[in-house]
Amino acid sequence: MNSSIREQESWYNNSRYAITIHNNRRKWWIKIKVYGFRNNKHGIIEIENSLETEQVFVGGLIDVYSVTDDLDVVFNDEGLINGLKPRVVILGGNVDGEGGIRELKEIIHGDCFVCRHDAEGNFLSIREEDVDTIRYFVKSIISS
Repeated sequence: MNSSIREQESWYNNSRYAITIHNNRRKWWIKIKVYGFRNNKHGIIEIENSLETEQVFVGGLIDVYSVTDDLDVVFNDEGLINGLKPRVVILGGNVDGEGGIRELKEIIHGDCFVCRHDAEGNFLSIREEDVDTIRYFVKSIISS
């Protein structure tokens, strides 16, 4: 049997759309850019925008915490009760009004990522200008 695999890609709305053709079967998939936190490493990565891939990334059922009106942290819903290590803290604004003390909003246990969302709640790629906002509100916890 002669098997051929080829991919075609295009970009739309800051997300990469691709099609894989294998044995005349087509599979569409969308990749999005996210800011990932995994194993004491963090930065911009690209993941497939599917429930299955997102669950694999966080290691279980997903839940979402809104950091801003545009940005969400996607994390393992059972990370705390399953004993996963704390990965990030989500901080609020300054409580003293002077840039010193900041409010602790949430502690996320296990691997997670930050992405944008649309009006229907679908995950979208982050933008370059989101990185500073992510770094301000979401801080990696170094754990051994």
